[in-house]
Amino acid sequence: MSVTSPVRHVHSGYRNDPPDYVPNRAPYAPTRRDPQTHLLLWILRGAFDVVDAQRTNDETQIGRAQAGDLILLPPHVPLQYSPIVSTGWEWIWVHFAGPEAEAVVSVIPRPDSVILPLGFDESIRARFRELITHAASTPSELGALRTDACLFSLITLIATRRDRVVREQPAVPDIDLTEILGHIDANLHTPLTLHRIADASGYSRSHLNRQFRSQLGLTPMQYVTRTRIARASELLSSTNLRIGEIGRIVGYDDPYYFSRRFKQATGVAPLRYRNTNQRRLI
Repeated sequence: MSVTSPVRHVHSGYRNDPPDYVPNRAPYAPTRRDPQTHLLLWILRGAFDVVDAQRTNDETQIGRAQAGDLILLPPHVPLQYSPIVSTGWEWIWVHFAGPEAEAVVSVIPRPDSVILPLGFDESIRARFRELITHAASTPSELGALRTDACLFSLITLIATRRDRVVREQPAVPDIDLTEILGHIDANLHTPLTLHRIADASGYSRSHLNRQFRSQLGLTPMQYVTRTRIARASELLSSTNLRIGEIGRIVGYDDPYYFSRRFKQATGVAPLRYRNTNQRRLI
């Protein structure tokens, strides 16, 4: 009789590259042998820029994950991560699925982000090593059960550690976003990125992300996109400027990309929006 584990190990691994190693393939897109898999990736050394693989412009960056951080990707999320070459990197990961995988992962305290500060814990590292050892052993039903049990134990250790990290974090007061929003509004025509907005504000990207989500319910780059589309809508309805020119004014140099982004946001192409909403001009 077969036994179904609440979480099922799919594949796992460990990587350790020196600082002078130059990758021949980056950014990395996690390979999902099963599209339903979750991914836990723990950074032991180095740093990663995490990007959204569905986007192709400067709005792609989600954040930078540092040594000690955990990257937690749910199923079907096409994210990529680019290691920072100058530091070298070391990381360990596991892909997993199972009938209760979502419920099990939900016990890990996490913000609305795929990057979770975890720190370093030797018991978690030892359990990861144990998991990889079990997974590499001769396949058998008993071996699979041991691997899955080790995986469940690992997730429990991570959840416990995250709970402690969250409870020990001091409360962060809200910052005044007025000047930052003004900077964004005044620079829509430029290639705004999270990195540039953070530099202009004097805050870190992660702190800025948290503040925007807390106060506005949006990430900084989601705010940029929403503001660009709103400004484009205003220009389409109140001017006779060409579609491509309006795109450039709000930060989209490629008119085809602008049209695609506008339609994604409003449900209609820019020209159709203009024909429907343009006010009579004298």
